[in-house]
Amino acid sequence: MNAINFADTGLYTVGDAASLTGVSKQRVRGWLNGYHKKDGSRSDKRLTGQLSPIDGHFALGFLDLMEVHFISHFLKRGVKWKTLALAAKYAREMFEVDHPFASKFISDGSDIYEEKTHALLVKTADESADPSLRSLVTNQFAMYEVLRPLLIDGITFDDTGYARNWRPFGNLSSVILDPHRSFGKPILDKYSVPTKTLYDAFITEQDLEAVAEIYEIDIEDVTKAVEFEMRLAG
Repeated sequence: MNAINFADTGLYTVGDAASLTGVSKQRVRGWLNGYHKKDGSRSDKRLTGQLSPIDGHFALGFLDLMEVHFISHFLKRGVKWKTLALAAKYAREMFEVDHPFASKFISDGSDIYEEKTHALLVKTADESADPSLRSLVTNQFAMYEVLRPLLIDGITFDDTGYARNWRPFGNLSSVILDPHRSFGKPILDKYSVPTKTLYDAFITEQDLEAVAEIYEIDIEDVTKAVEFEMRLAG
């Protein structure tokens, strides 16, 4: 774990993950480390976790970030944690992946009803008796509506089946998160400049044109970087 290459894994604080996915910091920490129970014990972790704590602080890799994003999406639609854990177990066995909710096993958009994936979800729905997942599996229209905004818009996969990069906001598609670039932090795809750098420069200069000139970037892209950061800040 300590020898992991952050330049290829991505590096995000709990706060970063919360801002990017809309999941609270408390939940992200609980998913990474488990929750305290009334009897003093701790529940199982809900994420595999690519990284060990750094200086006592929890950190996430890019695949962890994608799993938080995915899990949140399904929890909001009523799918139970127990069901997601079961689906993850089957996915690890059938697709031989360590981070199933960051992998192509659900769909990359082109093969959304691919036979093996559908069989996994049917098996999970049958065994868990979770009505929310059952309805998603048996009603293809509902399944498509749930998966499309998550897995077709913004996320691409590499040849190994894992998420390769993510463009979180469709109307700001020039901003990308790529674990192989700038430690996975949001950057302008065309220039590889972190959006936070441009935002901080704008706060200092209070002039988009001045920032564009300093970094030799089109003002339209500077505007998108600033808008992205403002959107993250809520």
